[in-house]
Parts: sequence; C-alpha cells; structure tokens
Amino acid sequence: MTSNNDSELEWGPTRELLGKDIMIEPKTGIDAVEQSGIRRQMEVLEFDCPLHFDEAVAKKYGYEGVFAPAHMIQVFQTASMWEPGMGSIWPTDDPHYSNSGTGRAGKTLEVPSPGTAGFVTDLEVETLRPLYIGDRVSQVSQVLLDVNPRKTRVGDGAFLRYEYKWNNQDGTPVGRQIMVSYTYVPNPGAGAAAAAAGGGGEKPARAIEPRANPIIDWDFQRYWEDVNEGDEVPAVHYPLTVQRMVMAAGANRDFNAIHHNTHVAQEGGAADMYAMNYFHNGMWERVAREFIGLGGTIKQIGSFRMRVFSTVGDTVVTGGTVKRKWQENGENLIELELQSVLSTNGNTSVGPGPVIATLPSKG
Repeated sequence: MTSNNDSELEWGPTRELLGKDIMIEPKTGIDAVEQSGIRRQMEVLEFDCPLHFDEAVAKKYGYEGVFAPAHMIQVFQTASMWEPGMGSIWPTDDPHYSNSGTGRAGKTLEVPSPGTAGFVTDLEVETLRPLYIGDRVSQVSQVLLDVNPRKTRVGDGAFLRYEYKWNNQDGTPVGRQIMVSYTYVPNPGAGAAAAAAGGGGEKPARAIEPRANPIIDWDFQRYWEDVNEGDEVPAVHYPLTVQRMVMAAGANRDFNAIHHNTHVAQEGGAADMYAMNYFHNGMWERVAREFIGLGGTIKQIGSFRMRVFSTVGDTVVTGGTVKRKWQENGENLIELELQSVLSTNGNTSVGPGPVIATLPSKG
C-alpha cells in the first residue's frame, strides 16, 4: 500500500506527542463481557469453539468458565454511541453521515493530524488473561510510538503506531495491543478509479475457488509432539457479503462507514466497503483455534499487516504453516505463520504474520 514518496503534509505537531501516554482518564467499555455479545461475534465468523459457549467444556479444560475469544478484547472496551439523557447524535438525514460515538467513556489527548480519513493497517494483540462473563475491560494507556509520513496509492498521510494496554475490573492486566493506523488526505477519485478497474465486463476466473468449510471435530486434540515445522494449517474461507459486513459491524461495534458503505469507502480510496481489522483478527483466531484444539491456548495474534483491502464480493482465504516449535518456561509453544489471500486474484490481503500458541503434551 506504500510508495516511496514522502508526505507533503505537516506532521511536526503530531510528532510532539511521540513517547507520550495520551490517555488522560481510563476508558471502560460500555458493556461487560456477556454471552450474547460473544455469540453475535462467533455467528459472523461461523466459529463454533465450545470454550466460548459451553460452561462445562470450558471448566473441563481448566478455565473458570466461558470466556470471550481473544480478539474480542477490542470489542468489550468500546464506548457507547448514545446514552440516556443525551440528545440525538444524528442531526441530519444525509445517508452517508456517521457519528464516531459519545466520547463519554475515558479521555485522551487529541493527536493533531492534517489527515481527514484513516484506517488500521497493522495489528498485534497479546492475551494476558481470559475475559470471563461479567468482566469489564478498561483501556488504561495509549502511547504514541512512531509517526511515519508516507504517500500511498490512496492518499498522502502518515502511519501512526500506538501501544494500548487493558485491565479488567480488578486492575489485572488482560491484554496489550500494538496498532498502526494510516491517517491521510485521500487522492481525489482514487476509490472510483479502483472500482472501475475491477468492475464491468465478464468476470475472470478466480485464483482460488471458494468452498464450504468442513465441520470441526472438537473431540480431536492435536499434541505438541504431533506437530512439525512446515506442517500445513488448514485454510478457512470467509465469503464477504454486504449482510456479513453489516453483521460484523454490529458484533464488533466498529461502525466506521468504510466497512459497510460503498460511497464512503470509495471516498477514502477503496474500491468498495471492506473488512475491518477486528474481523480479520477474528478470522485468524478461528484458524488458529481449529488447529490447536480445545487444549491449546492462544498467546498472541500478529503483528499482521493489511496489505490490500478485503472488499465485499470477494472471499478471504486464511491459512498457513507451522513456522517453528519450542519449549520455554514449561510451555510447549508453536508459531503459526498465517496469511489471508483474496480468492478473486490470489493477492495477499493480510499478513503473513505470526500466531503464538501452546499445545498440550502427550506426556
């Protein structure tokens, strides 16, 4: 997505916040971790791991009870859009108008930026403790680590790298995240041009023919001794329809219109609405969990880079290989190298990147 041209915009005021924690007041998610929220997210992913809905199974594998998938830490620290006592947040009937939320939960310093649009490009999520039903997630810090000005094919902007930390209601750290976002001024007409380039006429043959995903036997457990470096991690196919994109927005609480509105996405330089980082993170978690089984644990997803937009009307095919295996501090560790590929043209949309996990031992 990058080019070799430096930005022509002024990023000095942005750089003044480098190394600073811009979180003034912790931000606690509007909703506690609850089963219906987990169910809606798993519905979008068609992810049927019983650790996330069957109390008896979760306890059998040593957990306190049902817990949220690791990538949902972002969902349960999300603020509200509207709260009782507020006036309307929709002052217009412009069909493309969007509101970013109430801002009532937590306070951060405003990071000055000449950019007028933005999206996430890189993500790494480290899981420190499971999120159980009833837990509340608070974002307790957000440090600006890097500002990298760069022109890309969608506009002139900069990649901003942040570190986030989250605690639960007891003050116990539950997660850490590195996120890179691209904030930019869109190139005029870039989205329409991209749409025109990919549309019209007879559809070419797909690089990867979409297929139905097999039903997983969760009674099967893969052990650390069974795994070899270079082993295939079976791929999962995720067809992207408008309905699925809208369901994902509702489940993820990410209502940025670029993910469910063609017009807004094209204004930002994309060919059409495209899958958000939360959705991709969930895709990777499902693939990893199906490989490691109920007895494995996921310690870290990413860092992965979103290289091209995964737009509606395509199928994201996510799979990979076992990159390495090792033992450390009494744990049987593996690193999966995953990537997401678009079925239409075979281009890598996300990754390659790591998922660090544990597997049980036969001994």
